[in-house]
Amino acid sequence: MKNSTVAIIVIILLIIFCVVFYLYHVEVSKKELEQTLDTAQKIYELNARIQELEDKLSDSDDVKENDELEKNVKFDSSKMKSDFTNIRYEEEIDWVPNSSGLEIEIKEGKPFLTTDIENEQYKFLFSEVKEQVKNKEITGFKSKVKECYYAYMGNGDMAPYILFIMEDGSVEYINSNKMLKLEKYESQGKVKEVSNIVKFIHLNAQELDENGEEMSGWITVVAIDRDGYSFDLSSSKTLQDDMLTSN
Repeated sequence: MKNSTVAIIVIILLIIFCVVFYLYHVEVSKKELEQTLDTAQKIYELNARIQELEDKLSDSDDVKENDELEKNVKFDSSKMKSDFTNIRYEEEIDWVPNSSGLEIEIKEGKPFLTTDIENEQYKFLFSEVKEQVKNKEITGFKSKVKECYYAYMGNGDMAPYILFIMEDGSVEYINSNKMLKLEKYESQGKVKEVSNIVKFIHLNAQELDENGEEMSGWITVVAIDRDGYSFDLSSSKTLQDDMLTSN
């Protein structure tokens, strides 16, 4: 009787041991499986992130390539959107417009102005403005700024209009003289007559009489869109109205 009891106890202990051993290995396997799944998830997320970065890099390269192609668009006087009756245009190939002491840096789509009050042209054009501006953000834009351009239009000594090409191809402007005198550092709005603009070019404009003889001449700026069509900004009612209020 005692031997059978001992045998039963031993069997029960063996069963308990086997159950415990099995459960232990099940738990270990469960943890290993969870760790494997967690590692697989991290690898999947990492691969997805790598693919996202590669796609962005590819898109960025495409944008840069398109930008370069657009920048190579040439002025074609036969593709003028503005009225050019009795006007002859010639490109100022050797003349590069300077900033007149207005230095604009674009950071993440936002322009910041710094003035060089020691610049001789600045002293001449903005003689009343003595206080230097340092890294002042210009605000009020409808979207992000892609680049800016200093546009001189008219005759004689002119303060430049600052033209901004936006990410959507629209153009916004600032009358630099007004901006500095009024200390109003914000966009004056869109040049309504143009869209999909990729570049600006300064031109000599020459008015011709009915016989083709030269009359008055002036400097102007054309805005060129991605299809190569140009618009003479001196014909822009937006800028003409602003010029009238400047006088």
